[in-house]
Amino acid sequence: MEINKEEVEQRFRRSRVSYNDNARVQKMVVDRMVPMILSSVERVPEKILEIGCGTGLLTSQLQRTFPSDGLYLNDLVEELCYHAATVNHVPMKHCFPGDVEKLFLPLSFDLIASASTFQWFTTPEETFKKLSKRLEQRGVLVFSTFGKFNLREIRLTTGGGLDYRSKEELEKIVPMKAAFDHNYASRLDGDNVKDCKNRWDMVEQLREDIRNFKAENNCDRIVVLWAASTEIYVPVEEKVHGTLAALEQAMKEDDKEHIAPSMCYAYAALSEGCPFIMGAPNTTVDIPAMWELAEKTKMPIAGKDFKTGQTLVKSGFAPIIGTRCLGLSGWFSTNILGNRDGLVLDEPANFRTKEVSKLSTLESILVPEDQPDLYTDYYHKVRINYYPPRNDSKEGWDNIDIFGWMGYPMQIKINFLCRDSILAAPLCLDLVLLSDLAARAGRFGIQRFLSFFLKSPMHDYTENEIPVNHLFQQYAILKNAIREMGGYEADQEID
Repeated sequence: MEINKEEVEQRFRRSRVSYNDNARVQKMVVDRMVPMILSSVERVPEKILEIGCGTGLLTSQLQRTFPSDGLYLNDLVEELCYHAATVNHVPMKHCFPGDVEKLFLPLSFDLIASASTFQWFTTPEETFKKLSKRLEQRGVLVFSTFGKFNLREIRLTTGGGLDYRSKEELEKIVPMKAAFDHNYASRLDGDNVKDCKNRWDMVEQLREDIRNFKAENNCDRIVVLWAASTEIYVPVEEKVHGTLAALEQAMKEDDKEHIAPSMCYAYAALSEGCPFIMGAPNTTVDIPAMWELAEKTKMPIAGKDFKTGQTLVKSGFAPIIGTRCLGLSGWFSTNILGNRDGLVLDEPANFRTKEVSKLSTLESILVPEDQPDLYTDYYHKVRINYYPPRNDSKEGWDNIDIFGWMGYPMQIKINFLCRDSILAAPLCLDLVLLSDLAARAGRFGIQRFLSFFLKSPMHDYTENEIPVNHLFQQYAILKNAIREMGGYEADQEID
């Protein structure tokens, strides 16, 4: 449904003074919503977002019901948003004015509430998905909107009005069910998950999802990217992961110890002719069996683990140390973040997967065999700590102990404050576009040129291949590959 948001904004701006005098129905809606909210939440919400706060009818009720400093407001009309905040003693920094369908929400919330606003959404399906991703675990979305026959008389007599949706139509807007195993992410409780007989059944259901999505959205090509949680560490087991036949047999035997849900996603994607990208540090496609499947289906694979924050700094700064022949005594990295990724990584079994990924960066840049006097026996440690107040804001500290001429000790300290989602989103877009390009160019198997975007680049470790982690070498490889796929010669050699 097409809605002129600029016109809507202007009309609400003009009526803001008289709105409360005429909003009798809206007041009744708010009075009915509060008991609904109380019955829906399992715990007192600490962070609340109200969408379409208007003059603050629901805002005041939320403040009285859940008195805290964690109320955040949104409205299409900036003046209304700040007015509602002022009247209800909400900090101005807690205001997110603008079209929530286009607005980036930097936080996650325990409760998202909205009264008489959702009928103004142009793409409610996409907006529901967007809001669901901004809910904390066990978070709740409570909203009201007008029914199918609201103001029906006006529509019949004038031919104009909003296209209201029925309750049944709204209930159909739900995300696809996920392939989930609580044992692989114990800090999460999935409630919209597939009922699978075994891992092979999980694969078949995912393949059907891909086919249906492709047909329903009239897509010519599909790329599958894993941006879900880090699973527990799955070591490579030759008898299970060594060949495609062994992997398929393990799936059919429902080997939950060696077959992670992400492996089922990867298998389904490749089998349906879709490139697959592993954005977490999971073992998933970094096994010979998946390499064999990628060769068989002539599909590109890439991974693993988006290089967004601290590892990006490390892969770019370590070459400075190596190029200037500065010695390294130790590199201690610690991180804090408060989003769902941080929650999952607070579990030691899941952190182990991330630790393996992050620790691999230095060893191929500062190589002891090449410069034994400078890089033998340096101490390298990585820590990740869950800190809920930061939400999607991530902070990394690197404490680097180096030595120079005549062994003189020095220190370097790097403090990187960033937004996890803001850093990851463009990587996802680039990886999807470049993987699709690779497929169209006839490239398949491990796409080493995509290592520029990844913490732990895939490589053939069975042949003792050394991964490239040097950021500037990765960039040269990336540019060369793009030029070659475009029909041009590579323009840069790798030292």
